[in-house]
Amino acid sequence: MSGFHGGGPTFASAATYACPAPGAPSTIISNVVAPTTISVPIISSPNGLCILLRQNASDGTKRAPVARSYAARGEWEKSPGLFAKTGSGVSVDCPGSEDAETCDITVPPLREGEVYALESYVHELSAHERAARFLEQATFGPDLNGINAMVSTSNDFESWVEEQINVVPKSSHRQFFRKRTNPKLEYAYNVGAVGSFPCEKFSRWRKYALTSRDQIDNRKTSTLKYLQVDLVPGVGFVWKVDGNFRTVTEGPPVTTNGSTFPLGERQKIKWTNGGSWMSDCVGCVIQVGDHNIQNPAVNVQGAEGDASILPYDVVDLPAYGSLDLPSIESPAEYPMFSTWIHENEAALLNTTDLEDSDQCNNFPNFRQPMPHNGVGAPAGVFPTVFGRSIDPATLEEHVFAYDPHFSFYENTVENPLMDGGGQMVIDTADLVAGTQVKCQNARRNLFNEDHCKMSYLSTACKPNSRPDKVVVIDMPNLAGIRALTGRKLYPVSGLVITDENSPCSSSTSRWVKDETDTSCENVAGIGEMTQDTFGDLIDRRDISGTHNLKVADVRRVLRECDSADTSKFYLGKVQAGDGSCWHHVHRLELTVFDLTDADASQYIVTGDKVSMSTSFLYDTIEANPSIYTEIGKLDDHIQDGGSHPINTDEVQSAFATYEFNAASGAVLMCGSPDEVASDPFEGDNGFDVSKPQGTGTRSSSIWQLSTQRHVTWAHLALHGKDELRQKMAWSLSQIVAVGLPGSGMVFNEETEHYIAFYDIFVNYAFGNYRQLMGAFSFNNIMGGWLSFTGNKSLQANIDEENASSLINLNLSVETGQGKFPRRKFCS
Repeated sequence: MSGFHGGGPTFASAATYACPAPGAPSTIISNVVAPTTISVPIISSPNGLCILLRQNASDGTKRAPVARSYAARGEWEKSPGLFAKTGSGVSVDCPGSEDAETCDITVPPLREGEVYALESYVHELSAHERAARFLEQATFGPDLNGINAMVSTSNDFESWVEEQINVVPKSSHRQFFRKRTNPKLEYAYNVGAVGSFPCEKFSRWRKYALTSRDQIDNRKTSTLKYLQVDLVPGVGFVWKVDGNFRTVTEGPPVTTNGSTFPLGERQKIKWTNGGSWMSDCVGCVIQVGDHNIQNPAVNVQGAEGDASILPYDVVDLPAYGSLDLPSIESPAEYPMFSTWIHENEAALLNTTDLEDSDQCNNFPNFRQPMPHNGVGAPAGVFPTVFGRSIDPATLEEHVFAYDPHFSFYENTVENPLMDGGGQMVIDTADLVAGTQVKCQNARRNLFNEDHCKMSYLSTACKPNSRPDKVVVIDMPNLAGIRALTGRKLYPVSGLVITDENSPCSSSTSRWVKDETDTSCENVAGIGEMTQDTFGDLIDRRDISGTHNLKVADVRRVLRECDSADTSKFYLGKVQAGDGSCWHHVHRLELTVFDLTDADASQYIVTGDKVSMSTSFLYDTIEANPSIYTEIGKLDDHIQDGGSHPINTDEVQSAFATYEFNAASGAVLMCGSPDEVASDPFEGDNGFDVSKPQGTGTRSSSIWQLSTQRHVTWAHLALHGKDELRQKMAWSLSQIVAVGLPGSGMVFNEETEHYIAFYDIFVNYAFGNYRQLMGAFSFNNIMGGWLSFTGNKSLQANIDEENASSLINLNLSVETGQGKFPRRKFCS
C-alpha cells in the first residue's frame, strides 16, 4: 500500500493526473488557488482503489477524502464526509459510457499549507470475504454457515438473489405474533376470549396452584384477588382465591421471610417485582399481604367429594407425557428464565376423546364470569377445575388445574372463519363494555374479495355488528313464562276465515308452514298465477325483525292473481321456492296475546293454545290493546324493549338469548391477510394481547407489551429464511413512518395492528412503489395517521345511500367512472 511520500512528483494545476501504482509515492497536486477541474483515470481493477485526498503539505496529516474510484465500478464518486455535502465545491463528471477511461473532478481552492494527493491501494478478497461483504449488504448480517453456503456456490450472488425473490417463502410478522400469542386469560377482551374449555382439545393444564393472573388487575376491573387459607379438620390447609378452591396442603403456607401467615383471613395477592409470570411455577415466590410465600402444587386429596370445597368432578386426563397429554414447558427453551420456568409443570390436552364424554357437562361457561363470592372480589370470578392423570407404567398420579388461556382463531383470506367469531361474541355479550368480544368478520375489500364465502350459520355475524337479545315466543318458552310470571300468554288457534278481504286485494294475509304436508295439494283450486304470486311473496318476505320461519304475513302489491281468485277469501295451500308447503290461515291465527285480565269464560285453553269466538277476539281483545297486549306471532323472536310482559327483568334473565343470523340467511364472510390461529404447542410463555387495566405497562407475559413487536422483528431479522426480503422491508420502512394520532405513544398496545402494517413492507418488498402505496392507503393505521379512516368513495355513497339524493347525478356518475346505481345482493 502507498502512503504519504513527500518526495513524489509535484505538478502545477493541469488537466490530467495519473493515479500512482499501489505502494508508490502519492501524486501531489498543489497551487490550486481557484476552483479547478482535473481529469483522473477510472480504476479498472476489481481489487483496486484510487483516492483523492486533501492533506497538509508538510507531513500528510489532516487527511480529508475528496473522491474515489474503485473495484472497476466504471466511475468516480464523492467520498463520504466533508466533501460529500452540497456546497463543498466538489463535483464529479463521468461520461457514463462503458468505454470511458477518465472522469473530471472539480475541486475548491486549497488553503495555505495544503495539497491534494492521489493515492492507490490494492486488496485481494478471499472467497469467504467476498461472500461476507455481499451478505452484509443483502441481510442483517451473515453467520459462518451462511458464508460457507455462499462460497459452496462459487459466490453465485445472482442465483441467491433470484432464489430469495422467487423461491423462499415470506415470513409474516403477523403470523409469527399470532401463533405465539397464548396468554393466561380469564376475562374476555375485544379480540377474543378463553379458547379451549377443560374437556376440549388444546386445553391447558398446570401443576401450580396460584398463577400470574391472580396478581394483577383483571381487564376492566379495578380490584385485586385475595387468598384465604383455612385449616379444615380432616382435610388440611385449604387454599381459596376469592372463595374458589385452589389446593390443599399438609402444613400452613411456607414463607420465605420468616413471618407467620395468618389463617382464616383474606390477604391481597400482590404484584411480583419483575413480572407476575415469575410466580408460574411450584415453589416460586408470591407476595400475599405482607408475606412472601411459596406457590404450592395442586392437590385435591381430602377435598374431593366435599362439594362445599370442591364443587366439580375431577377430570380423568390421559397419561401425562403421552402424545395425548404432552408437557409443553421446558426451561431449555428459555434459558434466561430457567429459575421460574420448570420442567413438567404445564400440559396440553391433545385429543378429542374427552369432548365426547360427560365429564365436563356440569362445568360453567369459562367465557361468562360467575357472580363474585367474596367482599372486594372482582365483578366475576371463575371456579377452578381439576384433572388427574395416572402414569400407566409407574402408577404415579399427576394432579392438574385447568389453566384458561386466550386463543386466536384462524381467519385468513383463503380460509375465513365461517361464523366470524359470532359464537364467541354471543358467549361474551353479557359482559361489561370493553370485555365483549367483537365480530372478527372482515369487511370485503380488494385484498380479500376473491376468497370471501357465504355462510348460513345461525351464529354468522356481519362486520362490526352486535347480536340481538331476543326471547323466542315458542311453545316451551311460553309455558315457562306463564309458570314464572303467572301471566296468561297464549297463542290463539282454530280461527276460521269468513269475512276477511281476499288476499288478492291489497290486504295482508297470514300463512303457516305445514312441515308434515309433502304433497301440498291445491285444496282451494286457485290458479297457477295465484300460486306463483303467493309462493314468491312467502320466499321474499322480510323476516329481519322477527326471524320467524314458520308464520308469515305477506301483502300483494304488484304481483297479479288469476281473475277467478280475486274474490276468494281462502286460498288453501301454496308451495314456496324451497318446496315447503304453506297454509293460508286467519290473519290473527297463532297471534300471542296476554289474556291475564280477560274473562276466562270467553275462551278455551287446549294444551298450550286457546280458542275463542271471532266476535270476542275482535270486539274485546283486539279492540283493547292496552289491556290485552299483542306479544307477536308464535315463534317470533322478540327483541328486548317495550313494555309488554316479555320485557321484564325476570323473563329476560330466564329466557333471553343472543343471536346473529337466526333465519340462517346468507352472510358474506371475509378474512384478512395472515390472520392465523394460535399454535397450541408454542409453550406457555407467549405474547399477550393487552395490558390489564391499572397496571401501567405490566402484563402477565414474559414480554412486555411495548417490546412484543421488537421481539417479533428481531427474531425474523435474525432467523427468517427470507433474509433479503426482511432487509428490503426494513429499508422501505425507513421511508414510510406512522405513529398514533395525537399522542407520543408508539403502539405499546397495538402490537398486531403495527406488525400487520409492517407486513406491507414484507409483502411488497419485491413489488413496485405503486403497489406499496396502494396497500398503505387501505391500512387502518395509515388511515388513522392521515385521518381518512371511514372515508367513502363517491361510488360507495351512490351504492349505499341513494343516487337520487345527490345534487347532480350526471356529474356523480361521470366522476364515478361511468358506474350507475346498482342493487346490492350480498349481506
